[in-house]
Amino acid sequence: MTIKVGVIGIGNCCSSLVQGVTFYSSKDETKDHEGLVRTTIGGYSVSDVEFVCGFDVDRRKVGKTLKEAIVAKPNCTPMLCDYDAIPDGPVIMMGKVSDGVAEHMKNVSEAEGFRVADKESVDVVKVLRETGVDMLINY
Repeated sequence: MTIKVGVIGIGNCCSSLVQGVTFYSSKDETKDHEGLVRTTIGGYSVSDVEFVCGFDVDRRKVGKTLKEAIVAKPNCTPMLCDYDAIPDGPVIMMGKVSDGVAEHMKNVSEAEGFRVADKESVDVVKVLRETGVDMLINY
């Protein structure tokens, strides 16, 4: 059984989630689960999570694999697991800039701010249907 997960916004919170799934998926779920409140929920464990699609608007993330995008600027989450253990995951697609980009994130350095990609948004609903997403996380 897998839970197919899609993510909108490949920022620091997404980076932590991907790293956490990678870290705990490599553990013996009957012993090494320090940090988890439960090792299973409804018969599912952390190793059942599969990232099947991702969307962002930053040019440094769009077109990269999920593994590459979680460490692309302006992300600054410390590496909490072995980077080499993280699966490549899906290629990040251009999302829709629905509510704009905050001015304070546009007018700062390249390392700290957002840089919107010059690409057309994909049809998000179509991608969700094609990938069979069970859960969509909107960061």
